[in-house]
Amino acid sequence: MALFGSNFATGFVKGLAESVDERLKDDMQRTFDRVDRASDYHIRRRAEDEDRYKQEMKEVEGVLNELASFTDGDYDKAAQLYKHGGGTVVGGQRLVTTLTTAREQDKDFNPSTLITYAENQTGGYSVGDYIDTFVNRPEQFSAAKLPEDARQGVGLYQMFKPDVGSQIAKQVREVFPDADRGEKPTIDISTATIDYSKLPTAQQYQRDTTLFELDVAQSVLNLRQTLKELSMIGSLDQSQVYKDFSLVTKSFLDEANIPASVDLAGNISFDMNTVKDQYEDISNAYDKGLTSIVEEVTRTNSLNVDGMQSTLKALANTSLAYNQPQFSTVDNMRPGGLYNEGGSTSSPERVILWLGGDYADEPVEGKNYIVVRTL
Repeated sequence: MALFGSNFATGFVKGLAESVDERLKDDMQRTFDRVDRASDYHIRRRAEDEDRYKQEMKEVEGVLNELASFTDGDYDKAAQLYKHGGGTVVGGQRLVTTLTTAREQDKDFNPSTLITYAENQTGGYSVGDYIDTFVNRPEQFSAAKLPEDARQGVGLYQMFKPDVGSQIAKQVREVFPDADRGEKPTIDISTATIDYSKLPTAQQYQRDTTLFELDVAQSVLNLRQTLKELSMIGSLDQSQVYKDFSLVTKSFLDEANIPASVDLAGNISFDMNTVKDQYEDISNAYDKGLTSIVEEVTRTNSLNVDGMQSTLKALANTSLAYNQPQFSTVDNMRPGGLYNEGGSTSSPERVILWLGGDYADEPVEGKNYIVVRTL
């Protein structure tokens, strides 16, 4: 009985081939659609970054010029004042307002009586060099930075190993060719210190610090928008989430009057020597930043976006550098908190990031918590 020579077998094999062919075509189309969605997202992000870059260059130049009016045109000192304002346009503008108001209220106002500059002034740099130092350049798109799953085909089309990442990169670079802006200057800029108690406007300055709350709210809104977009395209731009987390955390540092900056990679930096007495404020800022991102991940239903949980784990490890986890109990768990768990209070087994839910009801890893590290 030659089964595979029968009409039935021939029809079966033909039908199977046609079915596989249709499935392959469908998976190819789904792959092409993924490329288009991801390309649109990264093109839009790059356009926003370019617009931000050009606008921020203008704004930083304006603030440095205004600060230089209090330093007799010395841009090294103006840059130190800019860093004192947190290394942001908003912080610099607020400092300009404070100093301008003081000068208007006291005709004999002398900035040097309350401002102390670092002795290791850089010297020899132009205002353009300082602007380029303070403003993060748009990051050139690289397919290698895409999550592995976003660089692969869908379904059966994966067997053909299409270079999806290169296709996305090609579309992005067709709109935004790599720009040659020259080597970015590396300037070690110190931070000026100010004795605000000597200001004739000291009380007004204390009231103005409440404006930092607006900066925090805007940073959280930006984070929320990022997560919504990533949830829609189904893949994770880890670098953007990390940057948004850093900007939210920096907003909380600003709120505590801790000068900090965020570089192109999303890393937060501040001078521990000048804020060593504010360690608790630093700890609170990182705790609030991590809590904010967990709350927004939950709000936008983006926990299961590929790569999100590993990103949260990385952010939690960053926060651990400044936070000591509590030991987990039924009563003290809150979303975004870091907790020691297992073993005993003196010898816990691991650190977890709590995402939410009832701790007493058999919490599930990946849903209610993420293991950050084992001890």
